Amino acid sequence: MMKVFHNTHLVLVWIIAALAVVFCLGGCVTGGGETEWSFDTDDLGAVPRGWEVAETAGVGKTAQWQVIRDDSAPGTGSVVAVTKTENSGHTFNLLIATQTQYTDVEVEVKVKAISGKADQGGGPIWRVIDADNYYIARWNPLENNFRVYYVKDGSRKQLASADVDAAADAWHEIEIVHVGNRITAEFDDEKLLDIEDATFTEAGKVGLWTKADAATAFDDFEVEKETVGRTVLNKSLTKAAPKGFSVAFNGEDLSGWKGVLLPPYDNPVKRAALDTGKRTELQAAADEHMHKHWSVADGVLVFDGKGFSLSTAEDYGDFEMFVDWEIGPHGDSGIYLRGSPQVQIWDPADRPEGSGGLFNNKKNPSKPLVCADKPIGQWNTFYIKMVGERVTVDLNGKRIVESVILENYWDRKQSIFPAGPIELQCHGHKIWFNNIFIRRINPKS
Repeated sequence: MMKVFHNTHLVLVWIIAALAVVFCLGGCVTGGGETEWSFDTDDLGAVPRGWEVAETAGVGKTAQWQVIRDDSAPGTGSVVAVTKTENSGHTFNLLIATQTQYTDVEVEVKVKAISGKADQGGGPIWRVIDADNYYIARWNPLENNFRVYYVKDGSRKQLASADVDAAADAWHEIEIVHVGNRITAEFDDEKLLDIEDATFTEAGKVGLWTKADAATAFDDFEVEKETVGRTVLNKSLTKAAPKGFSVAFNGEDLSGWKGVLLPPYDNPVKRAALDTGKRTELQAAADEHMHKHWSVADGVLVFDGKGFSLSTAEDYGDFEMFVDWEIGPHGDSGIYLRGSPQVQIWDPADRPEGSGGLFNNKKNPSKPLVCADKPIGQWNTFYIKMVGERVTVDLNGKRIVESVILENYWDRKQSIFPAGPIELQCHGHKIWFNNIFIRRINPKS
């Protein structure tokens, strides 16, 4: 029996929903700002709507990309594939989503190799400026490897590689997270590559890639903007310095701070060997660099993820300090003590042991006793005490490091330096600091 609709509002909702399925151009926005292309509503035999075919270093006929049926597909059967290619050598076959722009991004795609004598497989591309400039993650079952590259001005350079043994005729999943200058790459839910690269830092399109004669199918292409979210710490929540502590960050500007000299002079040993004139010259360059990437917003110290580390202008011997910090998804940073790494900061979703450990230790404990991090998007508080060569750390009120020796990363044959600056580490990720209070400890006390 046909159902009669008596509620006009419900009829309209039903019609709108149906039209959305038909006309979402293959890429539908789902919850949380994620966009997914399943290719199920695209015409078979055609290029998916909203996508364009391109190539890098093309010398012959452009490869043919089509939506086809594949009953083995993870979705409902429609996939996009390179179905015909006569290319060879270093010609790259591209399919680009034209209405996309992402900088920090998470990309997932299912991939299955169909054929290819010289090459097989493929993968996603992102931060696509044009057909000659972009990042790639690709799987090649002929070579049994998974790699990340960039293509700049039409020339490809490998950034990292991992061995994989995966069946060519089966579906596999590639996942990329690119935040700041850090790229992490997973194959079939296993994180295989972790890379730092700053070749392309601006927003670009996303797409799909194969090389030469590789005919490959793709399905369930998902893209999500990686928002380095934070709850702004309002000035009203800025804390007063505990009794006896000095305010190291005033909430207004970078007074009392300086840029860390760029490598190799971030090494205190090499820095100390500089003559006064050279050191003054390099410090001026470091300070100029600092002001491009460290700033104050809403009373909070902000690092944009693209520069180098920040240092106190003063050196400290024995001291204790408080510092509030917040980091975004997949973030990585730390606090150098006496110019040496480091009290670790990172996303506990990536590193379940949590933040606060003395990461660079080799002989002495390097991990925290417990994970005391708050969820990403919330502020954390360190209490750090350093007396002699021993460090104690509390995170959010929990003791996580108890009087552990901090080893000298720069010269492991020597003990830690008797004095040096406190540094806020750059590691290619955005991070926020506030409420930085320091008290010198008299060794005789």
